Amino acid sequence: VLMKDRNTIEKEKQNIEAARVKYREAMKNLEGMEKSEKGLKLIKAAKSAIAPAVVVNNKVLELAEAGKSEEATSLLLREGVPLTMKILDAFDKQVKYQQENVDAVYNRSEGGYSETLTIQVVAGAISLILGLAAAIFLIRNFVTRINRLDKAMDRIAEGDLSKQVKIYADDEIGELGRNINRMLSNV
Repeated sequence: VLMKDRNTIEKEKQNIEAARVKYREAMKNLEGMEKSEKGLKLIKAAKSAIAPAVVVNNKVLELAEAGKSEEATSLLLREGVPLTMKILDAFDKQVKYQQENVDAVYNRSEGGYSETLTIQVVAGAISLILGLAAAIFLIRNFVTRINRLDKAMDRIAEGDLSKQVKIYADDEIGELGRNINRMLSNV
């Protein structure tokens, strides 16, 4: 508006048109992403606020090009600024709505995280308990079988060769018991 040089005014018009192209692309993308009725209403309200501002903006540029900078400034201040404030208000509402949606999704995600964490802690505790129970069972099983072989060897050391060792397993301890029984059979 305050520009007097035609080249500067023309460059400013090109900048404004480039910004309008970016704006249209951004609005199209926003409309494509928005699925809720309220969000689409807010976008429509923003577009409605922009339409009269575009008309005023174009008129201001025409007046500036015609060398009527005082009229252009007056029109910009009288109509352009209030319309710009309406646009800003419309976008503020859109941003607030989007922030509310982001907050709601965040809160749902946080709840899901807490639930998942609880499940993982419970599953970990159950796994730990089952692991300890299995370890205790195996240790008791091995100790019992080794103690049985120890008692059999004590009897043999005292000269009692009459009883065979009862074998229930087919592992190393069972093999040791079978060897003891074979030794008793051969003596």
